[in-house]
Amino acid sequence: MPTSIDQSAELVRSLNRLGVGLIELVTSVGDEIVVLDRERHVVAVVGDVLDERRSEKVLGRTLREFVGRPAAAVHEAAHARALHNQYSVYEWTKGKAREMWRLSTSAFPLRNSRAAIVGVVLITRKTASGRGDELAGADSPLRHLSPRERQVLDLLGQGYRPRSIAETLHVSPETVRNHLKAMFKKTGTHSQEEITALLRASIAL
Repeated sequence: MPTSIDQSAELVRSLNRLGVGLIELVTSVGDEIVVLDRERHVVAVVGDVLDERRSEKVLGRTLREFVGRPAAAVHEAAHARALHNQYSVYEWTKGKAREMWRLSTSAFPLRNSRAAIVGVVLITRKTASGRGDELAGADSPLRHLSPRERQVLDLLGQGYRPRSIAETLHVSPETVRNHLKAMFKKTGTHSQEEITALLRASIAL
């Protein structure tokens, strides 16, 4: 249930008695909160889960510039769903082979006082860190996937079908089919169901 104006005022008063404000409340949670407008530009950042950048250096940047090209497609897809009033949660990785993080992001529609969707809120939490092979599991065949193949797999894990993946990544359906064939060969799987099960198992580690 949404918080009423009276409840919001009481929340602020209660926090003030503790000597903290809403910003301190949010940062204490330990998540990174990113606010995006409808055109996918960063308008606010609270927290530093992704790195210790100063927020003024990222304001106005595009979502793709903010999260990096390898992770852009899955975030842009979540942004599009949020603008259509759909909530989503997805796992992804960021960093280089020597130091990587496994992250979980929730995407919500952002509404103004008239309940119109004016943007998107992304809330990201770091769930694990280590070398790339550690995050995938030292013996996991997922470590053999290319960055593009990992994008395809991440979208599969969210329930996307190959044609929708092609549209999201701006490639042809044939390209996605070729990626899937290569992924099956690299991982020893034989179907989309098997490879997504492998993904779920790696996330659960």
